[in-house]
Amino acid sequence: MAGNGCEWMGMDANGCEWMRMDANGCEWMGMA
Repeated sequence: MAGNGCEWMGMDANGCEWMRMDANGCEWMGMA
């Protein structure tokens, strides 16, 4: 969902939530 400015949630390999920013500078969560 990155790129549309919608915030979403994911987990990395350790099961920890993390945040990053899409190309629009919007804060979002993804999967590592």
